[in-house]
Amino acid sequence: MAASIKVEHLCKYYGHKAAIRNLNFEIEPGQIVGFLGPNGAGKSTTLRILCGLLPASEGCVYINGMPLTTRLQQIKCSLGYMPENNPLPEDMRVEEYLRFRAHLKRIDNVSMAVGDVMERCDLLRTAAKKMIRTLSKGFRQRVGIADALLGKPQFIILDEPTIGLDPHQIMGIRDLLRDLKGETTIIFSSHILPEVEAACSKLLIIHQGELVANGTSESLRERYFPQKRYKLVLQKPCLEFSEALSKENFGLRCLHDEGQHDFVLELKEDVPFEETHFVRWLLEKHYPLQQFFKIEPTLEMLFLKLTKFSWKEK
Repeated sequence: MAASIKVEHLCKYYGHKAAIRNLNFEIEPGQIVGFLGPNGAGKSTTLRILCGLLPASEGCVYINGMPLTTRLQQIKCSLGYMPENNPLPEDMRVEEYLRFRAHLKRIDNVSMAVGDVMERCDLLRTAAKKMIRTLSKGFRQRVGIADALLGKPQFIILDEPTIGLDPHQIMGIRDLLRDLKGETTIIFSSHILPEVEAACSKLLIIHQGELVANGTSESLRERYFPQKRYKLVLQKPCLEFSEALSKENFGLRCLHDEGQHDFVLELKEDVPFEETHFVRWLLEKHYPLQQFFKIEPTLEMLFLKLTKFSWKEK
């Protein structure tokens, strides 16, 4: 059974410096949640607190309604965790290491449990007998995820599971996470935004220790990019276009242009807009239309807006 997670007023201080401040969010059973933020935003600190590896300074974490601090050992039995950089013993074979981890977790029927996670992570035929030091980065990550899956945990926390992987390896990890959807609750952090959006049903974005966004990618786009934008490309420069557009009642304003032939247009709020009428007007005015399409905000645009270009602040 997948776990529910509830975080209330979570804070962590190192001296007078706050690593995270007043985090509040809920995760429903079976959800795959992407945890995003710039470097130093507090992601790893939060994940370690959720795992019970780090005590919070203030606030509380509830797993299936139980406070983490009072039921720590019981809750740890239902947790799978893969830390960032995934430290593994170099001189053990994959199957040997997973059997060792299964014994540490006091899992019944070790052989069946290890065989199941190796099959699920595509390790059984390809890497079971290999020394860990000989594995590629992608297979090391698979071993770490297999370790986290041992014992069929109710929730799994993966800290940067796709870091350093090539596109084929990333796709394999993404497919694995999709297969687990609904079966267990998953929180994972990553800087590869398209992969987060492809795999996750919900996003949490943290910035400078504070939660700045919580919701699906669609709901966050609607909230932070409420005004529609369009891209218009003409075949040749038209110096009078911006002025002519301002005299019409389409509700469009020109945000900027490049060389008087490549325009970004924004629709004013609460103005009805028919794209076909606008295109017809362009043709009637003999503007040499090359392209006209709606600009869909990407997760990268959303991330940059919510984290306020933090590297520039520093």
